[in-house]
Amino acid sequence: MYLQHSRAYLIIVIVAFSLCLMPLTGWAQDDTVKDELFKTLQEKFEQAESQNVELFSPKNYKLSQDYYSKAIKAYDKEKSLKTIRGYVEKSQEYLDAALENTEISIITFGDLIQLRETAISYEIDKSAPKSFASAESKFKQASGKIESGSTRSAKSAAKTAEKSYRAAVIKVLQKDYLADARVMLKDVKKDIFKDTYKSALHGLKETEEYLKYQSKSEFSIEEIFPEVHRQISQALAIAEIKYPDLIIGGVVINTSESRIVSAKSEIAQEKKAKTKTESKKTDVKIEKVYESLPPISQDLMNQEEQIKRLMSPSSQKNLAQSVSDFEVLAYGIENEQGLTDAASETVQNLYEDGKLGAINIDKASFLVILNAVDEMDEDIKVILDEIEEMQLTQQEIADFKSKLAEYSDGSADPVLAGDLEEFRYKYNTEWDKTPNLSLEYIRTPQIKLRSLNKIEKENLAAEIQALNALSDGLNDISEIVQLKLQMAMDRRAKYISTLSAIMTKISQTQDAVIDNIK
Repeated sequence: MYLQHSRAYLIIVIVAFSLCLMPLTGWAQDDTVKDELFKTLQEKFEQAESQNVELFSPKNYKLSQDYYSKAIKAYDKEKSLKTIRGYVEKSQEYLDAALENTEISIITFGDLIQLRETAISYEIDKSAPKSFASAESKFKQASGKIESGSTRSAKSAAKTAEKSYRAAVIKVLQKDYLADARVMLKDVKKDIFKDTYKSALHGLKETEEYLKYQSKSEFSIEEIFPEVHRQISQALAIAEIKYPDLIIGGVVINTSESRIVSAKSEIAQEKKAKTKTESKKTDVKIEKVYESLPPISQDLMNQEEQIKRLMSPSSQKNLAQSVSDFEVLAYGIENEQGLTDAASETVQNLYEDGKLGAINIDKASFLVILNAVDEMDEDIKVILDEIEEMQLTQQEIADFKSKLAEYSDGSADPVLAGDLEEFRYKYNTEWDKTPNLSLEYIRTPQIKLRSLNKIEKENLAAEIQALNALSDGLNDISEIVQLKLQMAMDRRAKYISTLSAIMTKISQTQDAVIDNIK
């Protein structure tokens, strides 16, 4: 009897154990279970795709996809729920890291992102897919530096990516636009005079040289497309060939105007509309916003000196080199507390890396922000110099107009007569960036005014009108440069006020320590 009960019990145990080992047949087809396992993660992937996370954090995104793929395979093979959830959690972990890195990349790669978006809007990805893919690869390499925690290396890699995107643009203009123009000219070679063909071909060769020159600079995509189209149109017009309109994304791009038009801000355009009548009568004066930088207070300078006495030269050097990391964290922050927190985080990272001694975190944060002010001052001086050069150019134009107004005799060889187009001063705009904050501004164009003895009296009115238009154009450029200056000055003022707040905190802490000792 006991033996029978023992056998029955053994059979029950074996059956139960076997059931535990068997896969849970049937649950894999249950949509409720699948939603519970994957729905949140799938929604997160949709969010990541909309934010282009694969570009901004390629390593973490790839690992997240790998674990997601493992989770799906485990689900299809009806593995244990514990195994599937483990893969899902790992995928979620890497995806969260990718989203976090994306936020940092967007702050770090502002110029690169804008350049990429503009390239796509001009359909470079479709016209030069291989070159564009190469640029995308370099973008991902730069993003990989962010994932590795090296912001400085990421910025350097971003510059390489920018060059690749611009190289793709140059390739499109050379292989598509210029190559098509050569074919169009060759098709009519037999029907036109030899000298006409040579002149048109020479115009296309000048465009080719222009592209070679631009390939070495940080050109604007919005400017180079219409400019190349304009040059090609003029060259082909010699052979009486009508070059097709420039159409980007279904929109006709106007190429008849000067390149400076595309660089005007809305503010500059509004001001020009309001003062159009007045500007014809009087010279446009550019107001100098600042004669010099507002000095840093002696209290702040004394605080700096006291703190540096407590630090080794190597620690001071490490703090100075961390300014770029601080700028990334401080990007877009307007309030003193936020800037203080960004400085504190920068300092904390130096502590963790063993690059800082036992200096108080408030004092180290003070030096980080003060170093940032020093870099800002370098940028502001660059823009101030540009404004001063612009004023000198404007004064030169004003002096020349005064001479024209007094000019009454003087016979000279005739200028090209008739059309006002002959009295338009043309100039190219060259964008540049400040060394530290990378604020974009336009350099003062180099303009050669016509010789006074080459202008006949009957053409004086047209010449003066051309000079008025030139002065208006330079004034628009000055508006842009002064806006950049104002941005830098506002930022500097916020940093200075933050330094004062930190200094007050340091003083209060020292007073509290003294009181405790008493």
